[in-house]
Amino acid sequence: MSRRLLFCSLFLTVPALAFDSIQLKKTIPAPAALKSSALTAIAADPTGRLWVTDPINHQVHLFSKEGDYVQSLGKRGSGPGEFLAPHGIAVGPDGLIYVADSGNQRIQIFSADGKFMDADRKSTRLNSSHANIS
Repeated sequence: MSRRLLFCSLFLTVPALAFDSIQLKKTIPAPAALKSSALTAIAADPTGRLWVTDPINHQVHLFSKEGDYVQSLGKRGSGPGEFLAPHGIAVGPDGLIYVADSGNQRIQIFSADGKFMDADRKSTRLNSSHANIS
């Protein structure tokens, strides 16, 4: 069974890689929570791995370039590395991951290996349907 993933766009002042949609050609082994999620945004990093937002489970999921599940970041909350309905994602050319943490009205920044680095509330105007960085 194939699964179509669509994304909402995250507009950043830095260049980012993203797709309008992607058709996954195989079943992806993943945690049970992911199988009942509503994936809303997808971005590819420079190595071809896919980062996907999951606002239902308040997480970001990483898949290998072959489509295999690798790991999930975050949980519901407002602390560093925690999310409240993340709806957008982008990856900069340096591999940094920018997540539109919509419910917390901030952009969270993670390293290429998924470690929390920073959160920015000052330059964001977010709601549940879009993200803009001023």
